[in-house]
Amino acid sequence: VAKKILSKRIIGIEYRNQYFEKILCNELEETENIHTYPAFYKNFFYPQDGAFFYVASTKNALPHPNMEPAWITLSKINKETLDFEWVKYYGGGNYYYQVMTIEQARDGGIFLTGTRAYLQNEERIESVVIIKTDTEGNFPLSIDNHPAEMQSQFTVFPNPGQDLRIEASVEGALLELYNLNGQLIHTQSLGSGLNSINTDQLPPATYIYRISLKNDLIGSGKWVKM
Repeated sequence: VAKKILSKRIIGIEYRNQYFEKILCNELEETENIHTYPAFYKNFFYPQDGAFFYVASTKNALPHPNMEPAWITLSKINKETLDFEWVKYYGGGNYYYQVMTIEQARDGGIFLTGTRAYLQNEERIESVVIIKTDTEGNFPLSIDNHPAEMQSQFTVFPNPGQDLRIEASVEGALLELYNLNGQLIHTQSLGSGLNSINTDQLPPATYIYRISLKNDLIGSGKWVKM
């Protein structure tokens, strides 16, 4: 997997024999006039079983520093034909996402790691992003290492604990709670002040919480129910 430099940069995939002769190739070319780069450290994984493999890339990856919207891209590709089964995008908005690695999860799903950047008072702020999907790229879970000024808008406690409470300093945020399979199991609007979350029906386990405000993710992490 590599980038191909034309009038714009696109993702190219090739099969070559032992003599390095090209025997099959295909390309992912975006419709927009933008640059696409493979993941920085590890850009694909090739399962021994099954008919497909997966490639990670960044859509709209321009020279650093760049503050235009960018997306983490996941492609499912046929091993025999190199045809793209599907291509899915995560990110965008007012953020610049860049993918670093792709790994296979123990349950057969996919882990994508990368960074997310935005401007605050003309300063570039970066955070770590981890996304988990199933084999079809669905039910994305992500954990962002948010800057302290964003995390300070809420407090999640006790952690671990039997009950979940969230102290919020803003009104109108939305809580989403997922299990580790990526299934959304609870949503709740958060008011300013102390919010009690009903977790009586949840078995003891580790869960992922995501808190958003006006469609922007302002915090995420793990909560352990005892």
